Amino acid sequence: MKRIAGYIKEALRAGYKPLLICAPADDDGLLEMLPTLCPMVVPMLVGNEEEIQRSLAHLNLDTRYYEVVHEPDRKRACEKAIDEALRDPSAILMEGGRGRPLQEALRKNRHTAQLFSNASHITWVDDPHRKRSFMVADTLIHPQPDLKDKIAILNTVLSVARRLESETPKVVALAALEYVNPSIPSTVDAAVLSKMAERHQFGDTLVEGPLDIDCALSRQACERKRITSLLEGNVDIFLVPDVHSGQSFIQFLSCFGRMGLCGMIAGLPVPVIVPMPYDTSSGRLASAAISSLLSRQGVNYA
Repeated sequence: MKRIAGYIKEALRAGYKPLLICAPADDDGLLEMLPTLCPMVVPMLVGNEEEIQRSLAHLNLDTRYYEVVHEPDRKRACEKAIDEALRDPSAILMEGGRGRPLQEALRKNRHTAQLFSNASHITWVDDPHRKRSFMVADTLIHPQPDLKDKIAILNTVLSVARRLESETPKVVALAALEYVNPSIPSTVDAAVLSKMAERHQFGDTLVEGPLDIDCALSRQACERKRITSLLEGNVDIFLVPDVHSGQSFIQFLSCFGRMGLCGMIAGLPVPVIVPMPYDTSSGRLASAAISSLLSRQGVNYA
């Protein structure tokens, strides 16, 4: 997969700019980013209009360039943003404030609540050493996914990978061990997913598992452990056992590997960008770029 900067360039080159609906728009860090987001999206800010206008003026941003929808109540602002997004299938939703009020509203909305079983938060990791990026899922939605959840997660992330560029995604189902151990459910789930892929139940894709991280990344590690793998260290998607291991994995890569991160929730009617603890301005820009590329296809991918 291309590096994260490649997605930003691709989004900037495209002529069509989807609507980016931010709610509740009370985060100055987000508002400060608006000039860099505008070349690829059209922002709509939903929240307390007086406070938004004051913040924009404080940041020396021309308030005439940004559409503001007045709704002082944070909960109702999120509900209004969701309703607006559902009317425009090419829109993007972005959590624009403190906490997770937009996610809570999405989980309660009658049009989106049932879709969370198939949703997945996908994190893109930029690997400067290999000059490529890879995807990690799920990193937010399913704390302790069972096999049924993992099948849904994998189908969602494969759909996104194919829509972006990868015709035959290479997936590793991560586990602590590279062998099936009935006492460790993640190894059993990984083996089932691998066999399902072998039977073409996920379409044109390669799924290997269970594999630990060194076997997933190193041909030499596979040879040392006498593991036969077709991945050869070239992984597009890491399917993690649970959110805890997924978050530990990506934060370790960010803090110690100095790898850039971005992400979004896929599997809902529109892409959803949510703030994460490791967020940077460049990461938010990349999240908007990838969401923009997905939304420009003008289809509901839930």
